[in-house]
Amino acid sequence: MKIGLTQKGVKLFRVLIALIAISVADIVTYAATQLTIQNNSSVSIPVTNLFAVTTGVTGTTNCATALGYTDTGLSITWIAVPQGATVNANICLKNTGTGIDILDFVASQLPTGITFSTNSQGALRAGGVAVNVQLRLSATSTAASGQFIFALAIS
Repeated sequence: MKIGLTQKGVKLFRVLIALIAISVADIVTYAATQLTIQNNSSVSIPVTNLFAVTTGVTGTTNCATALGYTDTGLSITWIAVPQGATVNANICLKNTGTGIDILDFVASQLPTGITFSTNSQGALRAGGVAVNVQLRLSATSTAASGQFIFALAIS
C-alpha cells in the first residue's frame, strides 16, 4: 500500500514536525530552569527560651501539641522551586519563657534572584505560646538554576 501526499500535504506535515520540535524544546527549557533548594538549610535560634520543630510540620500541624522542640541542630528541607515561583515550608516556634518575643527572621547567603519571606516577621509571641510559621522562598524568572545552601536566623 502506497501513501501519496500532495504538495500541500507535505507542507502541513513539515509544519506539524516543526510544532512538535518547538514543543519539545519548550519542555526541555522549562526542565532546565528548575531551581533546587538544598536539603540542609541551617536554622539558628540565638534567643533564650525560643525553640523550634522544623521537620514534619505542615500548614495544619497543631504546634501546641508538637513534639521535638529544640534550639540546636535545626535544618529545613525545601522542595524544588521553579524559576518565577514560590515554595513554602512550615515550622513550629515555641516561646517557653514568660516574656513576649518579637520574631525576627534573617536569611543570609541567598543567591541573586532568590528572596525569603514570612508572614510572622515582627509578630509578638507571648510566653508559653507555640505557633505554626509559614516560610517562603521565591525565585525570579532570571534566578540562576542549581543548588545552594542558606542560613536562617530566628530571634
